[in-house]
Amino acid sequence: MKSFRAFLSLKTHVRAFIRFRWAFEPLHRLYRKIKLKFENAADLRSLDRYRCQIDGAMISERLAQINGRVKDVSAGGCLFRPASFYLVDRIGDQVSIELPETTLNGKVVRTLPIGYAVQFEKILEDGVLKSVLAQSAVEATVFKRTQEDETRDTKRKANEKKKAA
Repeated sequence: MKSFRAFLSLKTHVRAFIRFRWAFEPLHRLYRKIKLKFENAADLRSLDRYRCQIDGAMISERLAQINGRVKDVSAGGCLFRPASFYLVDRIGDQVSIELPETTLNGKVVRTLPIGYAVQFEKILEDGVLKSVLAQSAVEATVFKRTQEDETRDTKRKANEKKKAA
């Protein structure tokens, strides 16, 4: 009976927790790291993104010129979709996006199946952003979808084409 009371006591559980803290500490650190990552990710989308279509070229630090189109742009970056289907992993490369009237400098932060996510060196001023959007072949509209959503839609359309063929 005494051992059963000891099992139910809080003191016993606290001692056991302290003894096995080494097993829980890595999980707690992982939880804090994941929580911090999600909190930071929410801040990354603080700028409005505009869907647009602007023909241009991306020139990397290796002097490789890739023709393509800017599919969306915000004051902090853009999505550049190359004209060719072959994507090279260029994460970290310093690039300049040359548009008909503007050149934007930045670096590639992600390579997606639909193109390159480029982060600008500095946030664009409103006047520069408006002049970039004025070059769009279609009316620029704000959209809240993420690039991952667009990637998923692209894959879904490709699967539909395969099924139809």
